[in-house]
Amino acid sequence: MTYVVSGVRGNFTLWKSLLSKFHFGKKDFLFVIGDFTGNPDESFDLLEELSYAENIWPVATENDRLVYEMLSGFDNMLKSGAKPDAAYIAKMQKWSMEGGREILDSFRGLDADMKEGILDYLSEMPAAEKVTVNGKDYLITSKGIDCEFDGEIADYDDANFFSEKACPTVKGYKTLISGSCADGCVKYDGDVIMTDCGAGRGGRLCALRLEDGAEYYAL
Repeated sequence: MTYVVSGVRGNFTLWKSLLSKFHFGKKDFLFVIGDFTGNPDESFDLLEELSYAENIWPVATENDRLVYEMLSGFDNMLKSGAKPDAAYIAKMQKWSMEGGREILDSFRGLDADMKEGILDYLSEMPAAEKVTVNGKDYLITSKGIDCEFDGEIADYDDANFFSEKACPTVKGYKTLISGSCADGCVKYDGDVIMTDCGAGRGGRLCALRLEDGAEYYAL
């Protein structure tokens, strides 16, 4: 079976509870749309487990890209002893004030091997994945694709997926699965399915099964 989850936000305990709801196994496939960090006590446990899973595919959000930029920049600075530039300092200060400081502090507590593994995993996350289930084509991404870009999906890059002009509909794909907020439950809007049920804001975490539309929730 094929499942999609979004908006875990570092809630590893909730994540494990959700998987138990539909008995996720080695023959199943699972796509996870970030954000992957949020809870500073559990974010890196979550990322570590996901990085070892052979049948779980992450899809990065713009925030995941920012987390990677901040953590990798900090790690490189410590290793090289180089002074960060003004732009990085300004971005780090803003990110820290918006909750990133706790994530950075948690990252600093990891050993060298785990830091390297986490950074490698974050760096390799695509901005979108494609899958076909029961003859229906799905594009899995966090917010949509730049409405003004007219090309093949393979030609898109981060700037197209994270554009302010992103449209949640894609020609040639019957359904787009979006990480946008869905008010506590999966929301259907034409060819768009929104699967972020607010786990990072006191809501629920949801898994949607593509074969039959079954929904599984954890609080």
